Amino acid sequence: GRNENEKILSLAERGYQKFPESYEFVLMKTAIESKVNSNNARAIKVMEKYLKNNYSEAAANELVSLLFDAGEVQDGLKLLDEMIEYNSIAVGFLNTKSLVQYNLRNYTAAERITKECIEICPYVGAYYVRLGEIYSDAGKTDQAIEAYENAISFDPYDYDTHSAIRLAKGKKDIFMEFE
Repeated sequence: GRNENEKILSLAERGYQKFPESYEFVLMKTAIESKVNSNNARAIKVMEKYLKNNYSEAAANELVSLLFDAGEVQDGLKLLDEMIEYNSIAVGFLNTKSLVQYNLRNYTAAERITKECIEICPYVGAYYVRLGEIYSDAGKTDQAIEAYENAISFDPYDYDTHSAIRLAKGKKDIFMEFE
């Protein structure tokens, strides 16, 4: 019950006070600040303090998420750029940046970054799906279909992408045919 939760929170807080350089306790402290106390600013400060003395891609990724959750998109993108510069073939960072740009409707930037992902990992269908979504939302239907078809070539059982192709071609979703 409530008493058990309070004990767990208290233990996590004491652990962080004793071992502020332990990533596990830092992660617990940021979770407490952001989720329990609804204080994203404090969670960000905790993670930034940790990263001043320790390099950790996991911690940097967590900080990016905290920044985005706090609405500090430009700071999150800046940190992603630093992470990409430090590890230029870390396609996961590029993929995150592409998704952020896509969600911001910066389709030109999202397209460029997604193509970088494809250049590094040309056999990952998910990057072609993202490219198809970008083209679709930008009104470039033919390019969207081509990107979706490339995705299908790597993952023929991706039924969501098959559906996206049908919709892009102006056809009904296949499951609507049975109604």
